[in-house]
This record gives sequence, structure tokens and C-alpha cells, in this order.
Amino acid sequence: MHAIVVASNSRLAHIVLRSLTGIVTGVSVIGEISWWWRIAHRRKFIPLKLDDSGVSVKLLIQAVNRIAAVQAGCVVLPADTIASGMLAAAAPSLHCAIFPSPPRALLDTFNDKWLFHRLCLEHEVPTPKTVLIERKDASSSRGFMQTVQPPIVVKPTSRMAGEGVAVIANLDEYDSQILRNDAYCYSPFIVQQFIPGRDIGISILAIRGEILCSAVQINAGKDIRFLENKHLFAAAERLVKRTEYTGVCHFDAREQSEDGSIWIVEANPRFWGSLEAACWCGLNFTAAGLALALKRPVNEPSSLTEGIYPGLTAALLSILSGRLDRTERGRQQRAFLRNILTDPPGCAIRLQDAIRRFGMRLLSLIRRAGTKVALR
Repeated sequence: MHAIVVASNSRLAHIVLRSLTGIVTGVSVIGEISWWWRIAHRRKFIPLKLDDSGVSVKLLIQAVNRIAAVQAGCVVLPADTIASGMLAAAAPSLHCAIFPSPPRALLDTFNDKWLFHRLCLEHEVPTPKTVLIERKDASSSRGFMQTVQPPIVVKPTSRMAGEGVAVIANLDEYDSQILRNDAYCYSPFIVQQFIPGRDIGISILAIRGEILCSAVQINAGKDIRFLENKHLFAAAERLVKRTEYTGVCHFDAREQSEDGSIWIVEANPRFWGSLEAACWCGLNFTAAGLALALKRPVNEPSSLTEGIYPGLTAALLSILSGRLDRTERGRQQRAFLRNILTDPPGCAIRLQDAIRRFGMRLLSLIRRAGTKVALR
């Protein structure tokens, strides 16, 4: 089996590539990826700007079909939503199997936080009260108060990885951090009711409205822990079934502290950042989707209800200490770490992302401190 990864997001591309360890005989990347990976795997990379234009779609078709002509058992898979949208347009002209993916209209609905909120309301799936702000101006400062009361969450309708997300405690904070903050230039954005409690999420792989693989997760300190939550699964299943969704998706939700109720806040109709955590604990969503694309039996478990991913550093210590057992999970974990260690470009990307997140957090704290001083 040869995998063709189409990617406009370098970080997600690396995550998908790591999940392919041991399940494909070869891999190619079309799109945009870090220069570290391009140097290390020059022959496996085809540069292509993924801008969703007709010209780019035609070039993508040509690139995929050239690889499929010389590689048996090819499957093309999108690492992110831009790549998924382009593959949806290219699909009728491709000469290879395609990883399960949603049609373009449904992809766009799931990917837009406002449209997804309305979809949840339509299908009676619990979701926080939400208001759309088309553009940032004085009238929007207090207009949402008729529907949503602070504390609130402000976020752009179509960004990822927490970009532009702010938790606002009161209207003064909204005025200073959003309305009068020139650096906050996202438009449109939504104002959503903050649900007190903890973050919880569910990852799924579905075919025509049927969930075949799922994993519910929470962050437990530095660990990612998998567990069972029937309410979250039921909410996700309702959306997937009603929309006849096909493909992978990760739903972000909040579990209310008072009564344990579940509120779906957004969807990511693509591969997600914690994909490798599920791989570590025994469920490889990528492998399951590739098997479906080639009409082969799916050997992955249907659900992941237990397991803890300790993060890369702790995982390495587990290997070095010899604490891994001799089960199939231990074999998968060793293979996973082998891939990490033999992928210096991927490690460089991890370090780069960590530095970038630290810098953004530090800048946010400095701006907040400056705002408080100015208000005094």
C-alpha cells in the first residue's frame, strides 16, 4: 500500500505521517510541508500550493495520478480541511482509492463554527448559546448580551489550533481584549456561552452516518486519558447519523461541572493534534480509514475506552526503562516511538510549535498586563 498525503498544514502532515508507521510500504506528500522534511525526503515530496483554485485542483489531479500510475494500491488522504476540500473537487478524476471524506458542502458546514452551531440546533444536539458577530464595531460590544451573558468564549469562525480564542470574564475585558484591541483582527467571529467544567472530546471515523471507530479523551495534567462517556458518544452519533457524515472528525465539547451534562462546542472535520495519542493506546484511525478505502477488513478496535498517553518525554522514558509490557499495545508503542526517533524533521517541527505557542502565550500575558496598566 502506498499513501499519498495531501497537506496544506505542516504540523498535521507530520502527525498523519507518524500514524502511517508500519502500515504502508511507501509514502508521498503533495502540498506544503516543513523544509526539514523536504530535505530529508526530497524524492517523496511534490510541492504544490493548495489554494483551492481550479488551477491547483488540476495540478493536484495530475500529481496524484502520476504517482498512482507507478505505485500499486495507492490511497490518497487529506491531512487538513483545505486538502480535503480540494480532494472532494478532484475525486472524479483520480485514478486511485480515496480516504473516506465528507462531501464539500458538509465539510464546510462542520468547519465553520457558526454553521456548525446552527447544525447542532437543527438536530437538537446540546450546544452553548452562541451569537455571530459579522464585524467588530461598537454596536457588537453589548449586542450579544440579549442572548449570551459573561463569562464568554470568543473565537473566529474558521481558525484552528486555538488561534484567536479568548475566554472573557466580563464586558470590560471584552472591550479591552477584543473591541479596542487592534491586534484582534478576526472577522467574523462568534461569542459563545462559557460552560463551567472540563474540556472533553471525541474522535470518530464514520461511513455514511455510521461510526466505525471512536475515542473519547480528556486532558489529565500532561497526559491524555481515554475513557467512556455515553452522553458524548450519543451526541456525536446523532450528528453523524443525521448528516450521513463520512470521514474522520474530532468534536470538542464541555462537560458541565454541576451535573455532568455534555455540550458540543465545535467540530474539526479532519485529522487532529492528538491523533498519535490514540495510536499509542491502540487505535489507529488512519489505518482504519486506509482499510476502508481499499475495501479491506478493518482490524482496529471500534472504540478506545481506556489508556493514557503520557506525552513524548514520558513515553521515551518508558521505553528506556523497559516498563512496556510484551502485548500488542507494547509493540505498537515501540513502533510509534521508533518513528518519532527516526523523524528528525518531525521532532524539529514539535520544538518549533512549542516555542511558537510559548511565544504567543507570553505575548498575550504582556498585552493583558499592559491593558490593565492603561485602564488604571
